[in-house]
Amino acid sequence: MVLSPLYAVVPSTVSTDTYMLAMALGADGKRASLTNALSWCERFRLTRAAAAAIIARQTEVVSRWRDHFAACQVPDRDIAALERSFAPRG
Repeated sequence: MVLSPLYAVVPSTVSTDTYMLAMALGADGKRASLTNALSWCERFRLTRAAAAAIIARQTEVVSRWRDHFAACQVPDRDIAALERSFAPRG
């Protein structure tokens, strides 16, 4: 079995500046950051270059989230409520 690059990701409203994951995935434990994700990429059988390429691809897709949500007729108020959830982070 192979999981998709973003398995079980559900956007939710964010009301904090501390972003933590459900499980540890890097040297900084549960800290949700690209730097943390890259820190242990080898444990996920990825080279740093391969992991960076996945991040670049996903960043490109996610950067169009507003257009996708609008095309799916998500109400403007809901799109606005999710704005911080899609804010760029390191």
